[in-house]
Parts: sequence; C-alpha cells; structure tokens
Amino acid sequence: LERLSADLLGFAEGPPNPMSPAPAPAMDLDAAFSVDGKTFQDIWQAQPEASSSIAAMTQNFTTPEIESTLASKNVKVMASGEMEAEFKFFLYAREAGGSGGTYLVQLVIDKMCEPRVCNLVVKSDQPDGGKSELLGKVIGAALGNVGV
Repeated sequence: LERLSADLLGFAEGPPNPMSPAPAPAMDLDAAFSVDGKTFQDIWQAQPEASSSIAAMTQNFTTPEIESTLASKNVKVMASGEMEAEFKFFLYAREAGGSGGTYLVQLVIDKMCEPRVCNLVVKSDQPDGGKSELLGKVIGAALGNVGV
C-alpha cells in the first residue's frame, strides 16, 4: 500500500525555491583558437544568422571589462569600439575538441537605454544543432543579461 501513495505532483520534498538562480549555461570553448580578420569577414559575409537575441543588461560595463569577461569564457574579440550611443563588438569562438564549427558574434549594447539593451547575432560556418543559441546564452550569462 505504501508504493501506491506516490507523489504525483512532485511536492514530496516541498515546492522548488523560485528565488534559486538557474545554473549558468556552459559550453566548452577552445582557449587556443584564433581566426584572422579575412577569415572572419569571409565567414561573416557567407553565412546567414544562426541565432539572434535581445536582452536587458543588469550591469553596466566598460569596453575593457566586457572584453576581459568574455575572454574568461574563451570568447575572443576580433574588433570592438565605443560610439556615442553604443558599444559594438565582433567576437569569435570555437568548441573545444576541434569538432565544432567557428562561431562569429556581433554584440551591440545600446548605452542610451536604462537598463542597457544588448543585441546579439551569432553566425556559424556549419550547422550546429542549436549551439549558436547556447553560445548566445553563455555570452549573455557572462554579461549578466536578462532574457537571453
């Protein structure tokens, strides 16, 4: 009879804590990977968007802070600049292990909005089964974005 009193709704251990943070997305990226400017441009021009997202940033960063935060996740910077109204970054990464594609990212952060709005476009040189979206989530989590 005890086996028949199953917890059908999943409340046996109590309800989940709604304030518990979700685990940060993870993607093992190659720390040694590098791409030159011509290859970056060739892939960028040849490939369609694999994923895109818009989110609000919960923190304000400077360009060097953004670059070092992304470098800690093995996301490299091809070029970056700060204009009056926005930060713009061209980024790249490759999955560790050599079997993944090359991921190129355009990150634009609107400085005129509060909170700042982040627009992320990811391209890949091969079909990636949703890994472009995962990379966007890794970048978003590193920068403290909400909703990526």
